[in-house]
Order: sequence, then C-alpha cells, then structure tokens
Amino acid sequence: MGKSRTFNIKNQYGLTLDGVNEYIDYGNILAYERTQALSFSCWVTPISLASPIFLLVKRTTAAGQRGWQFVISSLGNGCSFFNTVTTNGLNVRGVTALTTGTLYHLCITYDGSSTPAGIKVFINNVEDVGYTTVQNNLSATIITSVNLKSGNWSTVYGNAMIDEMVLYESVLSTAERTELYNLCYPINLKAHPLQGGKVPVFYHRFGDAPDYHDGTNWQLTDRSGNGYSGVSVNMEAADRTKGAGIV
Repeated sequence: MGKSRTFNIKNQYGLTLDGVNEYIDYGNILAYERTQALSFSCWVTPISLASPIFLLVKRTTAAGQRGWQFVISSLGNGCSFFNTVTTNGLNVRGVTALTTGTLYHLCITYDGSSTPAGIKVFINNVEDVGYTTVQNNLSATIITSVNLKSGNWSTVYGNAMIDEMVLYESVLSTAERTELYNLCYPINLKAHPLQGGKVPVFYHRFGDAPDYHDGTNWQLTDRSGNGYSGVSVNMEAADRTKGAGIV
C-alpha cells in the first residue's frame, strides 16, 4: 500500500497516545453538517490495533451517537457520519489494516454527498480500493455540540504516534493530495498553501514549538490561524517522541 518512509527534515516531534487514558481535547469546535466536504490528513504509526484509534472524532456518547469521525482499526481505515447509529448514518472503510510499528500517511476525503462513493481512503497516497460499506442510510443532520478529540471516544483509547494532522473543508484533488504527501513536513502548510491556494482549517504539528508541556499536559497550537488549539489529557512530557520527520 505505497511505500512507508521517514524523512530527515525540520519537523522533529509527534505525540504518542498510550491506549490507556491519554487523548487530546480541542473543545466544542467544527460542528459540521453532512453536506460539508472534508479532507483529513495525518501521519500515524499505530502501536496497537487491539482497539480502534479515533484520530479525529466529534461524536456524542448519548443515544444515537450523533457526529463524525476519522478512524483506523484492525478492520480498515475510514470515516463515519451519524445522525443515529445503525438507522441513519454513513460508515465506510478501506480494506487494508495498517501494520503496527510502521509509519503511514493517511488521507481520507469526503465530498458531502452522504453516499459511500463520496468517501475515498488513501494510504501513502495510494487509494485503498475495495471499500467496505458498513452503513449507508444517512439522510438527517449530524450536527452535535460535544468536544472534538484525538485518541478517545467513549471508553476507547487509541495507542499510536500521531503527527501533522490537517483538515481541509474541501476534497483535495489528486495533485493537491500528492503535493501534501510529497511535502513531507519541511514547511508550514499555512504559510505555503497547496496549489490553488488551499489552506487548512485545522492544523496540528503535535509537539513542535510553540507546543509545550506545562507540567501537567501539552498545550497544542493550531497552526491554521483559526484558534483551534488543543490540550492533552493525562499526557506526560515524555509522550513527545520522534515524529514522522525524523529518520
């Protein structure tokens, strides 16, 4: 599924989630509707796939479980949009399970159509063809007011190194997606938009300055300029580890 690789470039760090009780909380932001096109991108090294890893999730634990999420698991990688789980939602994943201990670039796009065909999954810039449609009956709102998180939903905690997480409010073209993959972290995506001028609405580099640990948790700066900063929960200074940019 493409070639996994590491790079000796300016980005130095990522953050490792322990799969026990660590996660990142961004607050109550990005309350998207099902018609919003999105492109999600990050570099990730799964450490364990015993439980799903909720890379970015805004989904209530109340009845219906309304919201949206980008997830990797032992069954594949994809995204979901729920009004009501099982009765009104869209849940699609690729067929390839990532290998633990290996660095990957993951990009997932959604065109806002509320259909399985509107979701595409790319691993190291190669489409993960052969999708599994778990649910396909989305017709109502997915808007919810819960906090956006990385690494946790309900009682499930992910165990992975995450780095360079980016969200765009559009579907990246093949050229844009390839550019994002080939940039390999050396520059700031806010200062250097993708071709066509696209800049991220949400952009975290996880552990690189000005991110800092305040003695209790990590204070994480949103590099998009939109103020969507995050705070880690139960994470130590030692959870900053070599990121995807370090050989």
